[in-house]
Amino acid sequence: MMMFKLLFWTGCYSLLSVTEQVTAETEIFCSSELLVSFCSSSIVLQCHLEPQQDATDNTVKWTQQGDVVHIRKGGKDDPGEQMERFEGRTLLFSEGLHKGNLSLQLSSLKLSDSGRYKCSFQVGSVEKSCYVGLIVRVFEVIVSPDPVTAESGQDVVLPCYLEPPFDVTSLTVEWRWNKTTVHRY
Repeated sequence: MMMFKLLFWTGCYSLLSVTEQVTAETEIFCSSELLVSFCSSSIVLQCHLEPQQDATDNTVKWTQQGDVVHIRKGGKDDPGEQMERFEGRTLLFSEGLHKGNLSLQLSSLKLSDSGRYKCSFQVGSVEKSCYVGLIVRVFEVIVSPDPVTAESGQDVVLPCYLEPPFDVTSLTVEWRWNKTTVHRY
């Protein structure tokens, strides 16, 4: 009977040892480039495991200066710990988690989203992390510095564009003159 107990404990120890070894060999990598995006757009903060490891049931946590941006525990997102300013704007790609993709999509960007983000992966007591930098900028509206002149009844083009160029088809564009709306798209 005593011999059975010894074999059982030896078997458990070997199993735990293999699990820790796989975790110890796994590394986490983030995009090393400083990311630049613009207000109201979306961006993906890149983070992945090498070698690929199924991260579906592990803890994946994204933070910015200690604030929880997004957290996934035990196979599901945990919105209870997420900071209010990120609510409804984050997404982990659940299908990608099977292949070790821990990337986070952040949408409806705000200037306050600029900063350093930490991607963490935890298995048991082992945690690994890396960082991604993000700068969020505002579009600049560029108009002609020269006055546009025309005679009554003539058509004119009022030059106006965004710098950097951006597709505005999903945004509201409004032209005003003396607080009166002239045209709205």
